[in-house]
Amino acid sequence: MNPRVLSFASIFLVALCCAVPLASAAQPEVDITRLKNYYTEYVKNERNRKVYEPSIATERTRIRSLLEKDLNTLIQPTETPEGEEVEEGKALERQRQIVEDLTSRLNESTVDLNLLNDEERFYKEGGTGGSGVFMITKSYPELLARRVVLEEGIDLFTPALSAQQTRLGKLLLEQRNANMTLFLGILWYLGAVLAVIWVEHFLRTFVILRIPQRKIRYALAKIFTTVVYLSLFFWIFQRIYAEFPGFTTVFAVIGAALIFMLQDLIKSFLGWLTYKGALKLGDRVTMGEVTGDVLDIGVIHTTLLASRAPNLGDVSRAGKVVRLPNSLLLTGNLVNYHSTSDFENVEIPLYLADAKQGRQATDILEEMLEEETSKYTQDAMRQMDRRMRGFYFSQVSPAQRVHMEMTDKRELKLLLCFPAPIGQRRTVTTRILREALERLEKEGVQLAKPA
Repeated sequence: MNPRVLSFASIFLVALCCAVPLASAAQPEVDITRLKNYYTEYVKNERNRKVYEPSIATERTRIRSLLEKDLNTLIQPTETPEGEEVEEGKALERQRQIVEDLTSRLNESTVDLNLLNDEERFYKEGGTGGSGVFMITKSYPELLARRVVLEEGIDLFTPALSAQQTRLGKLLLEQRNANMTLFLGILWYLGAVLAVIWVEHFLRTFVILRIPQRKIRYALAKIFTTVVYLSLFFWIFQRIYAEFPGFTTVFAVIGAALIFMLQDLIKSFLGWLTYKGALKLGDRVTMGEVTGDVLDIGVIHTTLLASRAPNLGDVSRAGKVVRLPNSLLLTGNLVNYHSTSDFENVEIPLYLADAKQGRQATDILEEMLEEETSKYTQDAMRQMDRRMRGFYFSQVSPAQRVHMEMTDKRELKLLLCFPAPIGQRRTVTTRILREALERLEKEGVQLAKPA
């Protein structure tokens, strides 16, 4: 095969491979039938070339007009509604796409034009398009017509590409300036937040926490901190919304991710919101596996002072401050020992050596409990009546009493039952037991010796 034909075929295949990625920016189909007919007559009759030159020029003008329309469509693919501005990010992305499409079309047209030039040399050397030779065109007039389309396209795309590249550079510069402005704005807001935090901490530490009255000090600290941070949050949100109207859209997009990442904090907040009325400062409660007195009720955490509860395995934890997430209020049990009254029921067992003294011992102990715990009983009954009015039924706090039981060893067991203030059980029990032993000994009532 002719080496020139092989060279031309290889060039065409390379061009075809390069043109595959540019399919999205392929040249529009232009009808070249009339232009090809004019060139057929133009080539066939050299004496009458001047006759067809005006027709060829007119057809070139028509083709250029079609290409200009296509170029305008490419540069302005969509119309923006009147009064509505295109977002900066979308405008930049669209401009990048325009430059890429123009570059692709210009490169494709240049490659095709080079192929046609090589093919033209083949025609001038006496070759013809047809079977046996891989060529783009089938005749020399068709080659001339196609070259007109390519030349007009290159003539239009080259200055358009330069102008669009200039515009892209300006948009990139504007974006960099906007990003720098945004970065400085973020730094400014961060500085404002840190300044507010520092001022709030200073005033709370050196002014509010020095108020001598405990209740006023605590309430004012809570109210001051809440007001400051809520005001700061709404101020920042309002400023961001005013300067960046699209912030709400972005926030909606990342909202699901934030909820997933902050689900523990959200649970803690919901726990506080749901059970905040069930807790008061100073209440003894059990949250999860910790029993203690409420020191602080926060939006995220509740702080307890661990008490010497029966379920406290490590005694060294008694009297220590424990911070628990409020999510335990939703996922675990909450026991508030002050929910019905500020008193707990206490039982003290005593064993008599002689069962015949049971009646005498009972009278002595009942009289003693009446004197020592009647005030506790009355307060417990009033509190229980008041605090259980919101329930379907109310329970009456039992009065102080002495129960008698017979043990397996045929011993008489006396059980002293009475209310004691929560947190003072050990102190009250010690006092009652000491008084009971003194009175029983004074009346000659003998207690059984421990086995």
